Amino acid sequence: MGGHVESLESGVFRSDLPCKFNVDPKSYQMLIDNIDRALTFSVEVEYGIERSEIANYDEVRSEIVHQLELIRDRPVRDEIPFIYHLDVAAMYPNIILTNRLQPSAIVDASTCAACDYNRPGANCRRKMPWTWRGDMFPAKRSEYEALKTQLEYESVDGVPFHKLPYPERNAAVRARLKTYSQTVYKKTKKTEEEVREAVVCQRENSFYVNTVRSFRDRRYDYKGLKKKWSRAAKAAKRVNDVVAAEEARNKTLLYVFFCESFLCVFTYKHTCTHTHKHTGTTPSNSHINVF
Repeated sequence: MGGHVESLESGVFRSDLPCKFNVDPKSYQMLIDNIDRALTFSVEVEYGIERSEIANYDEVRSEIVHQLELIRDRPVRDEIPFIYHLDVAAMYPNIILTNRLQPSAIVDASTCAACDYNRPGANCRRKMPWTWRGDMFPAKRSEYEALKTQLEYESVDGVPFHKLPYPERNAAVRARLKTYSQTVYKKTKKTEEEVREAVVCQRENSFYVNTVRSFRDRRYDYKGLKKKWSRAAKAAKRVNDVVAAEEARNKTLLYVFFCESFLCVFTYKHTCTHTHKHTGTTPSNSHINVF
């Protein structure tokens, strides 16, 4: 499982130079329809405050809806933008948590047929599209067979090809295919993509998912502590407290290190690349790019 971040537009952007926007009205209508759910999540989950405790909730909600309606009704705009930095470090764990993705949860029809919960109306199977990408030699199957037949009549270091161990035979075939592809097609690799569908079981034991959640939350704690000690360092510097400033600076560096370490784990630990080796035709690799 993996993900990738795409750049919708590249260039130099400044908050004092107007930019042209062409927004999707349907997307803004969807935001308006789900405004209560979004605000409730932000207030209760992210800030830990009950929505009923907010005195001006209706006023704030109306203002947000009004601004969204203005953008929806005039989608082509030329305005001075706001520049935001989006932290996508938690993209991988959030994908895993949202869809309860874990190795043991990827099931097929036979697994579901033997499951006790496989009943009409069961909603424990989440069908998710993913993109398969295969890298392969450009040579065709007939060309592959011809090259393999040619190798059958050759010897490697005095040993007939058919008596070589399988890894050595496979390496010889790959080397011959690579040379042939480079000579005939002027390239050694072609890439194909196709959309496939996987079924994710939502009832699978959540040990892996819970571990990812704990790991993500711990990184959020470190980010909060980093900001706390960064502010303390600035405050100590203003009052010329050398000892407190040095302590705050050391604490800030410590939590910066923790945040970067957790980011590396998110990037490399939770990104899995699954490689298939095809023995009948040309070799290829498959990757799950994005859900």
